[in-house]
Amino acid sequence: MENKYIDDLLVEAIGRYSLFGNDKSTKYVFKKLPTMGYTHSMPFDCDNGFAICISVLDSYGEILDINVENQAILGMVGSGCANMNPAIIVIQIENKMMYIASAAKEGLIKQKTAEKAVKKFIATLNGI
Repeated sequence: MENKYIDDLLVEAIGRYSLFGNDKSTKYVFKKLPTMGYTHSMPFDCDNGFAICISVLDSYGEILDINVENQAILGMVGSGCANMNPAIIVIQIENKMMYIASAAKEGLIKQKTAEKAVKKFIATLNGI
């Protein structure tokens, strides 16, 4: 997935929650924020695991795309402080392994938003 696509999605999502609006000048500032990523992989041998992952992500986030052929899900979740910082999350299941990647914009105070998004997904999945 291209960095520009991820940046555009994150800038749009941040604009939805911004106190400063969602005009060109605020989008310009949001684009300048660094995008931080986090990845995690873990064994995942579960009957109907792909459908379970879709259900878990849909329970607290927004599903942006589902690729059944590649067993991949693209979504956006709230993360960081008070879940107000959006994070892009990608989940892929392959050969009894689950690969999770996340990306989020970070300001001066690093909230580890991308890492928290992945950990929240895993915790929610484990809670089923």
